[in-house]
Amino acid sequence: MVSGRILTGIFFSLAILCAVSTAAGQDPTLNDLPGVWVNVDITSALIKDGLGHNQVKSDIESQLREAGVRLLTEKQCRSSAGQPKLLIRVNGTKVQENWKFYTFAINLYLIQDVYLTRTDNSGIYQASTWYNAVAAHGYIGDIRTRIKEMVYSFTNDYQTANP
Repeated sequence: MVSGRILTGIFFSLAILCAVSTAAGQDPTLNDLPGVWVNVDITSALIKDGLGHNQVKSDIESQLREAGVRLLTEKQCRSSAGQPKLLIRVNGTKVQENWKFYTFAINLYLIQDVYLTRTDNSGIYQASTWYNAVAAHGYIGDIRTRIKEMVYSFTNDYQTANP
């Protein structure tokens, strides 16, 4: 009973912190973002069962375009300020060999160049400046739906930072 109350308190506090940070405004790492290059990484088992790399990339790019996020080629990314990449990693394992039902994890990263403040700023490093993840189970269609939701979260934050 006591541990349940403690957990409830922790979750309530986290919910408030998330709400406050969202309500407080925008993510400064998304301000004036020149665009993104989309990079997709999917495990072979998922590709084999129909989660095509090109289709996922096309779906993401379409969603980004509709939200006003400029798409960059890899070459354009390398010459843009911050070298912004939107990397999605989709990992999945079949629950049973005969089924097309998976336990899966999706990670969506915005990776950009950053400087370390504790150094003389002579080094540039690549770091994730925006991140979202989900772990769940379902069919290929469920994975596609989760990807769409995560990209929506990114585009929503992007639009908030770039009205």
